[in-house]
Amino acid sequence: MACIYILNVEEGRIAVKLVLLWRKMVKFDIIIEGKSAHGAQPHNGVDAIVAAAEYITNVQSILPRFINPIEPGVVTIGKITGGERCNVIPKHVLLEGTIRTFSADVYDTIKDKLKDFAKSIEIGHGCKVQPVFRDMYPAVNNDEHLYSQFIDAVGVENTEKIDPKCCLRIFHFTKHVCLEFSFLWVHVMKRKDLYIPFTMHRLILTNVYC
Repeated sequence: MACIYILNVEEGRIAVKLVLLWRKMVKFDIIIEGKSAHGAQPHNGVDAIVAAAEYITNVQSILPRFINPIEPGVVTIGKITGGERCNVIPKHVLLEGTIRTFSADVYDTIKDKLKDFAKSIEIGHGCKVQPVFRDMYPAVNNDEHLYSQFIDAVGVENTEKIDPKCCLRIFHFTKHVCLEFSFLWVHVMKRKDLYIPFTMHRLILTNVYC
């Protein structure tokens, strides 16, 4: 099971989607190891930042050139850590990113290209590039029977159909076959400034798990 918060759904209503709902999400690190040197003698070092810059540029070609345009996918490098001084060739750079996709084939292609680019950067710059992948959760493909059970349990008037999403889930999946949905914030103690996620555990256990 998983829950998320979707701010554009009316409070008190439950966002649902039959079949494909959430994308697979994988976190990855790209660890680049060069050789430190003084900025006045760059030929004595291997610049990890320059290598990282080329790697990031290469990554931008994955979706438009290696993935079918009708297949959804997202590759994000959202954090770069590297360098110690403005006048020192940096030895170490860490890139942190995520991959999101519905398709296992698309994910495999993205992962393979990230590895291929790592090898090409190693050859071109004389550095070491190590990709590390961490699977967070798989794509969610809601079961039609459980979806119908859930709609019958809560009432179609209390639900709102949504498009497939690639958002962060607050509660991760379990090994059970279940319907994935989200609840919005509800008021607590009639205070407008205090909210909690409304998860309805009894409803989940009684009507959703098979």
